[in-house]
Amino acid sequence: MTKLLNYQYTESTLENIEALNIKNMQKYNPIYKQFFKLCENNYNKITLNQHYTLSHILEKKSFSRYLCKVTKNNEFLEKETFVKFAPILDPIKYMVGKYDNKDKNLFILPTLLDDTSKYEKMCDYNNCAYTDGFFSFLASKLLHEYKFLNAVDFYGSYLANHNNMMINIYDDIEFLNDSDDFHKNKKIYFDVDDCFYDEVSNYDSNHNKKKINISSGKNMDEIEDIKDIEDISAIEAIEYPVNVEIENIVETSGKDTSYINLSDLSDLSYNFLDISLNNSKEESECSSITCSSRSSHTENSKENEEEEEKESDDSCEESDCESEEEKEIFSYIKNFPVNVIFLEKCNQTLDSYMLKNDMEEQEWESILLQIIFTLITYQKVFDFTHNDLHTNNIMYAETDKQFIYYTYNSKTYKIPTYGKLWKIIDFGRAIFKFNGKLLVSDSFSIKGDAATQYNFGPYYNSKKQKVEPNKSFDLCRLGCSLFDYFIDNIKNIKDRSDCDNLQCLILEWCEDDNNKNVLYKNNGEERYPEFKLYKMISRTVHKHTPERQLDRILFDEYRVSKKKLNKKVKIMNIDEIPCFV
Repeated sequence: MTKLLNYQYTESTLENIEALNIKNMQKYNPIYKQFFKLCENNYNKITLNQHYTLSHILEKKSFSRYLCKVTKNNEFLEKETFVKFAPILDPIKYMVGKYDNKDKNLFILPTLLDDTSKYEKMCDYNNCAYTDGFFSFLASKLLHEYKFLNAVDFYGSYLANHNNMMINIYDDIEFLNDSDDFHKNKKIYFDVDDCFYDEVSNYDSNHNKKKINISSGKNMDEIEDIKDIEDISAIEAIEYPVNVEIENIVETSGKDTSYINLSDLSDLSYNFLDISLNNSKEESECSSITCSSRSSHTENSKENEEEEEKESDDSCEESDCESEEEKEIFSYIKNFPVNVIFLEKCNQTLDSYMLKNDMEEQEWESILLQIIFTLITYQKVFDFTHNDLHTNNIMYAETDKQFIYYTYNSKTYKIPTYGKLWKIIDFGRAIFKFNGKLLVSDSFSIKGDAATQYNFGPYYNSKKQKVEPNKSFDLCRLGCSLFDYFIDNIKNIKDRSDCDNLQCLILEWCEDDNNKNVLYKNNGEERYPEFKLYKMISRTVHKHTPERQLDRILFDEYRVSKKKLNKKVKIMNIDEIPCFV
C-alpha cells in the first residue's frame, strides 16, 4: 500500500513572498504533531510530501491568483495557482470585539516550543484553517498516486501574518452593523469598503453612516442656477478655501427626503461633491442581502441552541431565495494570522456556470455523477463528510478528455465530461479520519460557527443527544442549493408525474426520513431558517448516501462492460484505492 503521508526536510524558503503581502512565514503547522515526531531542530524545516514542491512566486495576478514555479525531480514548471488565505482566528469575532484587540500577542503564530497561546484556537490541530489545508493535501495525493482526476491539486501551505487580509463580510453586514464594538473598532483595528455604508442604509440603525463631504470651492453665486441636489451632478470639481464634513444635513418632518434644497443651506458657501442619492439603489453594487440556499448560513444563534431538539414549523421571515452572483464587501485587517494554501486554479463555480449556461439533462447528469463519485471515494478512503456542500463549493477544471471512467463495486461507468472535470473545494468544515486520527473542524466546537450541528468526538457534550457525522448530509445540502434552479415553486408540485428525471432527483435529495421537504413547507415558506437547516439535515436525513445513488435507473445508461472497453482506456478504479482511515 502506498504511504500517502510523509514529510520533506528542507531549509530552503519560498522565494518572492513579498508578492503575497505576508510576513513571519513558517513551515510549522500544529496539525503536523499528530503525524510526525517533531523536535526543536526539525519542526520548522519540514513540508508535506506533495507531488510538486513550490519554489518561487513569479507573478501576482490578483489577491488570490498567482503564477508560481514548482519543481518535481529537478524539473521546473509554471503553475497558475489559487492561493487561499484561510484565517486562523475568526475575523468576524475579531471585528466585534470577541478577542482582546489590544493584546500584542494575539496574532503571534503557534510554535512547537510554545503552544500555550492565550487563544487555544491558534494551537488546536482541529483549527478549520489547518484541517482545510491538510485535507486538500490528502485529496491531491489521490490525484497523483491513484489518478483520481476529480481531486484538486495542492502545492503546499505555510502559516503567516497577512499585512492586509481581505475578508468578504457581505453576508454578515447586518450582524456587524448591530455591534457597538464593530463601530468602535472600525478604522482602528480594521477598515471596510466604502460601499458598506451604502449597504447599511438598508437597515434601521442608529449607527454611523458615511459622512457627507463638503469640499471647498467657489462661492454660491456661481451655482445659483442649481435648484436642488439632483442638479449637483453637473458641478465640476472646484476649489474652496475650506473643507467641512456634515453628518446630518437636514432633519425633515413630513417632507420628501429624496432631495435637499440648497436654500436650506443658504448660509454656507460650499460646493457639494461626491454626493449621490439613489433611493432605489437598483444599480448599486451593494444591493440588499438575500437569503440564498446556494451559500453558507453559518451563524448559530442562542435561539438555535435552545431549539436544538425541537422541530419547528414556524415560517421563515427571511426574504425569498434569489438567483444572483455572490456579492462582495470587504474588510481589511492588518497582520491577521492565516494558513496560506496553494491550490490548483479552477475555472468557475457550479453556481456561476449554471446561471450563465443552458445545460441539457445529460450534462447535469455528468456533473452530478462526478460529484457522487468524488463523495464515494472520499467517504471510502477517509470516512469523509464535507458538511457545507453547495454550488459555490464545486468548481471545474477544463479537460480534453471526452469521457472519464470509474469502477466501483466491480461496476464500471463511462461518463461524458463536456470538457469539464468537476471538483469539490473548501474543506473548512470537513470531518475525516487518517492514520488512526479523527480530524474534526473546530467549526463544530462550542464556540464555532457550526456548533451543535453534530455532537460527538472532541466536542461531545454528554448532556445532549449524540449526533455523529451523517453520510447523507452532503447530497441533501447540495440538493437544497439546487432546488430553486430546478423547481419553480413547490406549491405547484402536486405529484411527480409532471416532473422530469432531474427534478425528481433534487426533490428526493431534499426529503427527510419521513419524506418531508427540509427546505420548504407545502405553502412555499422556508421550513428551517438559516443554520437550523444544517442541524435538521444532520438529524433527520439518512436516505441519500452517495453510494445509494448508483442504484437509480437514471444512471443505468452510464454502466458499461469493462471487457468491451479499449485496453488503453484509463479507469479510476475506486475499488483499488485503499482505506487510509
